[in-house]
Amino acid sequence: LDQMVNEALIEQEVRKQGIQVTAAEVDQQLAKINAQLGDSSGGLEAALAFQGIDKDEFMRQLRLNLAMEKLVAGTIQISDEEITQEIKDNADVYKELAEADAATTAASNLRSQKLREAFGQWFDNLKASAKIHNFVVNPPVDLGKLFKI
Repeated sequence: LDQMVNEALIEQEVRKQGIQVTAAEVDQQLAKINAQLGDSSGGLEAALAFQGIDKDEFMRQLRLNLAMEKLVAGTIQISDEEITQEIKDNADVYKELAEADAATTAASNLRSQKLREAFGQWFDNLKASAKIHNFVVNPPVDLGKLFKI
C-alpha cells in the first residue's frame, strides 16, 4: 500500500511539473539495460521472469524512474575532484579500466549516488507536505477485544 501511495505521489508531481519522458529516452534506457544483461543470461525477458514482473509493469516503472531522474537531475553536480577521489577511494573497482574509462565509470557511479540522495530528499519533502490519510490500522487491531466478540 505504501508503495502504491508513494508512486501515486510521484506520478502526481511529475504531471504537475509537466515532465515528459519520450519514447527515445525509454528506448535508450532499454538499450543500456539490454547491453548490461547481455544475451548469455537470457536478456531482459529472463530477468523480468525471474523477478516476477511483466513487461508492461517494467515499462511503467522504467518511465517513472526516468521521470524521477528528470525531477532532480538539475540539482546535482559532479566535480573533477569528486571523480578523482572516487577513483582513489575505490581503486580496486577501477583498476582494470583505462584512465578515461575509469573516470567515465566513476562519474556515472557518482551521478547515480547523487541522484538517489537528491531524490530521497525531494521525496521526503513531498511526502511531508502531502495530505495522506491511511485508513489501514497498523498494527492490526484485535476486533474481538475491541467489540467483545
